[in-house]
Amino acid sequence: MRVMSRLFFSTFALSLFVSPLLGQKSHLLVYSQGNGAIAIFGSEKREVLKKANFVPKNTTISVRPKSGIETISAGFQFRFGAESKFEVGDKGINLIDGSIMIRSRNVFNKANIHTPKANVEISGSGTALIKAEQNGGAKLVGVLGKLSFLCKNSGSTSLLLPGSLIFLKPNGVGFSDVLNVDLLNLVNTSYLIQGFPNSDSLQKSLESTALAQAEMVISEVGAYVGNAKQADSFEILPADSGSVKQSKSANSFRNDPLTELLGRNPKKVIDRDYILEEEEPISLPAIDLPEPVPPSRPFPSRLLRSSN
Repeated sequence: MRVMSRLFFSTFALSLFVSPLLGQKSHLLVYSQGNGAIAIFGSEKREVLKKANFVPKNTTISVRPKSGIETISAGFQFRFGAESKFEVGDKGINLIDGSIMIRSRNVFNKANIHTPKANVEISGSGTALIKAEQNGGAKLVGVLGKLSFLCKNSGSTSLLLPGSLIFLKPNGVGFSDVLNVDLLNLVNTSYLIQGFPNSDSLQKSLESTALAQAEMVISEVGAYVGNAKQADSFEILPADSGSVKQSKSANSFRNDPLTELLGRNPKKVIDRDYILEEEEPISLPAIDLPEPVPPSRPFPSRLLRSSN
């Protein structure tokens, strides 16, 4: 039995090492909560993904409502949010809908993420959130480390640091300007970050980085970054009203829309696409969870006060 176990893990480790050389990265499901996800084979067959099994390739994977899954693949860790749809292909992840968290553990790592109308290559060591936008592009938010993003169609690049947000425009146009988000709020409320078990070291890194970013961005404005519904624009949502101010283009963001709206230069915005729903908490049936999800650890109050 012990020999068989060693053989399995040796084979698995070898497959993760060899697959990047062949351009094919397999995803092993290591965590599932709620109702998990299902693989859709054709128009009739459905199959629930099981822990410790590889995610089937070139197959639509649908994460169930109020659920999530976590996979590992050749130095990467991925978390897929509720109601996300994606495919694992030989050339990367095809993110059809929803959002994911990607964590790279090696500075030499590379991964491709495809949305309906865009294609980005991610390299470096760090953590980021990626959301498929309504216009076919993507929203990218840096959380930890330093990740480089390459638009495969236009050849343009953008570097994301913790708290940085960019839009990947559809149809190979490239990236928007870099914005700043409220990382402290994002880290403390994001389902992709706090809805899954985090190691002590990861949690400490998240807290310290978020607090450091909050101190660096001195001025705050009460505004949210909304969705990118059109090819060359995105929404700016004032926090104190339901009105929407839409930018004319990514390049005009820092000079016109928010300055015109608020009467001062914008410094920081809050991205609410990744915020946990407070009215309907995520249901985590014990039968579906091999171990309970630890509650989110709030930041020490004195540290929160020092960041105001």
